[in-house]
Amino acid sequence: MIWKNELTYLKSYSELLRSKTHEYSNKLNVLSGMLQIGKYDECIDFIQQEADGYQSIINQIVKTISNSAVAGLLLAKFNKASRMGVHFKLDNDSSFSPYEKDTSEKNCHYSR
Repeated sequence: MIWKNELTYLKSYSELLRSKTHEYSNKLNVLSGMLQIGKYDECIDFIQQEADGYQSIINQIVKTISNSAVAGLLLAKFNKASRMGVHFKLDNDSSFSPYEKDTSEKNCHYSR
């Protein structure tokens, strides 16, 4: 049963990498097109929007979550929500401090 779960996880991870590669390639193509037609200001705005949105959620996760497994899980959920066009927001009043800092990823069991 453990091998089946690991295989399912690896397939999911592989799909995530494939979709991220595709998404990254699409964004590079958009930027290339903007640059080729001389839309430099729009290109800069596009880059800034991408960087700002991602950096904001990373900063919030880093500031509020000391458990690396929980932080990684939330970042993965943020990425999945972004791909699906779902707005992902952590409540500013949320606190994850009760989680043990020394909890290992080996001890975490994720359901998908």
